Amino acid sequence: MLPGCTTQKRGGGAAGADEKESPKERYIRLVRGQVEKKWSSYSKLRRDGLTYGRLEIVFYVTKKGKVDGLRVVDDTESNPILTDFTLRAIQDADIPLMPVDVIPSLPMNDPERLKIEYNVLIY
Repeated sequence: MLPGCTTQKRGGGAAGADEKESPKERYIRLVRGQVEKKWSSYSKLRRDGLTYGRLEIVFYVTKKGKVDGLRVVDDTESNPILTDFTLRAIQDADIPLMPVDVIPSLPMNDPERLKIEYNVLIY
């Protein structure tokens, strides 16, 4: 990660030392890790997009590990380059199949996919 750059994640964060991480939390961490690998490589190619900014994105991962419903929630403090390579990093990430132990924790109103909130903060 570049100095002064961090990605922030909401929901499903790291468990404390006394808490055991759930299968859902482990999978969310894995998905974000795969996105961050792509994001890091794309950001090196587009350093001109690494200005101060904040970007909030939501997407879903299907049971087959495919990105679905990708949308920008807030890009008012972003720039087009940062937004573009972040969206591309999410679409191009090598996301594995959803583990079977995650499936029971999917919401009843959307039992085919898992919601991921992904935020980028560059300061």
